[in-house]
Amino acid sequence: MPANIAHGDVSKNDQHDIAYKYVGDTRQFEFTAPKSEGAYDVRFNNPATNKELTHTRFSEAVDKAAAKLTLSKNVFAPGEKIEIKFNASATYPTNSWIGILEADKPHGSTKTNDQHDISYKYLQGKTNGTFEFTAPKKEGQYDFRMNETTNDKELTSVAFSVVKTGNVSDAKQAPKDAGASKEAKSHEIDENVDVTGLINDIMTILDWEAAHTKSN
Repeated sequence: MPANIAHGDVSKNDQHDIAYKYVGDTRQFEFTAPKSEGAYDVRFNNPATNKELTHTRFSEAVDKAAAKLTLSKNVFAPGEKIEIKFNASATYPTNSWIGILEADKPHGSTKTNDQHDISYKYLQGKTNGTFEFTAPKKEGQYDFRMNETTNDKELTSVAFSVVKTGNVSDAKQAPKDAGASKEAKSHEIDENVDVTGLINDIMTILDWEAAHTKSN
């Protein structure tokens, strides 16, 4: 039963028990853990005296570590087929699901994700496998999210983009120093002109000196 139920009274414990077994001559029992997260007690009750004799406490939590989503790439064209691999715990409810959502939707809650999913598939008790989805037709940023239904928990997610063919290669920017390069080149041309003029002047002087020497 939930650990927050008051202790001591067998009749009250009886109103809140989730599962029970009669003792008789048995000294060991097997129970199934509750599906909802939280703190719980196993309590030993004596109906004859209406007294709780003893108890032990345990906690139940969703196994988020078992959840994993894997894509072979993270950029897809609109309408392209997407294969996503998954791993999950056998303890997840069978109606737990994986869905596509726009990446800007809030994370964390299965109920919130359920309001915004574009497409989805149920795990149906599977602990691993591959699902095939179709990429959204609209370009943008998206997530695959795995959701556990009993405790309203998003377990894990993986991001991907939808981009029209060619848009990735077309998204090029001019170098930041492009203007400076052009200016530098113009200076080089000016410098070359100046040097050429200087050389021409020197050659004219040399020719004059050579002619003057011959005439003398």
